[in-house]
Amino acid sequence: MSALGTQPVTTSNVDIEASSIEPIAPLQSNTTVPPTPTASRIWASLIKEQDMAMVRFNGLLHHITNNLQSLDGTIQPLIWDANPTTFINDFAQVINLLTTTC
Repeated sequence: MSALGTQPVTTSNVDIEASSIEPIAPLQSNTTVPPTPTASRIWASLIKEQDMAMVRFNGLLHHITNNLQSLDGTIQPLIWDANPTTFINDFAQVINLLTTTC
């Protein structure tokens, strides 16, 4: 019988690390296996950046909305108070002045 047939088949830690598989400690062992860096940290940072960008964008939208409401509050009374007859009278006065002075 060969020596290979009597030895249990095992995978070395180097092979496990090379294949990016996280090693698991045997059940009877009290040792802990340090966690390998996972993509969850990267995703968490990307989500945090996305949330911050959304907060800034929402702030910009609120700023624009407030400015438009302020502008609307200023312009609407001017439009409501505008009297078309005043414009017609002013226009008639301008024509009178132009025709009499020229």
